Amino acid sequence: MILKVIERGQPRDIIIKEGEIFLLPSRVEHSPQRYANTIGFVLERTRENTEFDCVRYFVDSTTTQRLFERWFHLNDVVRDLPPLIQAFHSSEEFKSGIPGPKSFLVNAPYEAVARNLSKPINLYDFIQQHKEKLRNGPVEIYGAPDYSTNVFLYGQGRYSMQTDEFELLIWIMEDSRAILESSTVGRLCEAMTMTLCPPNSK
Repeated sequence: MILKVIERGQPRDIIIKEGEIFLLPSRVEHSPQRYANTIGFVLERTRENTEFDCVRYFVDSTTTQRLFERWFHLNDVVRDLPPLIQAFHSSEEFKSGIPGPKSFLVNAPYEAVARNLSKPINLYDFIQQHKEKLRNGPVEIYGAPDYSTNVFLYGQGRYSMQTDEFELLIWIMEDSRAILESSTVGRLCEAMTMTLCPPNSK
């Protein structure tokens, strides 16, 4: 997968290979591009009602001059994006390649953040490098202060998790399995499966 981003005002391609993980910080312009006949997993968190996303097009691939953009509240990527993409392809701005009166309908609620982006992490290598730490508890892959999302790697053992007001996604990796228990249910989670725990779960 190629993740096209704008890093400190410059276009950059981040190549994410098989077995790698990459967490994009918030407010970074990006566009994931997946090769044909491949599988790429992109995770989007649930948006608060006060949060907005933007579909943005530039004049061409060599510049960050904005041509057309639409701000919206994201509920469903598959449902919400196609009408906005179609609106661009039907616009005079698309035909002319020049910003026009309908390029920007509202003032941007926020601007993109200029920051350096890390490289993707090979999960297998990360596990091998942190085997000893995993014996004593979970190891953080991504977290504060650089990220608003926390990503932890858990090894063998029994752990207590509580989501509070946040969502929790549990991914059981290859050659692994886990038993999830709550106050009402317990179930076996096989390798390469995911479980989404809603807010206020334990």
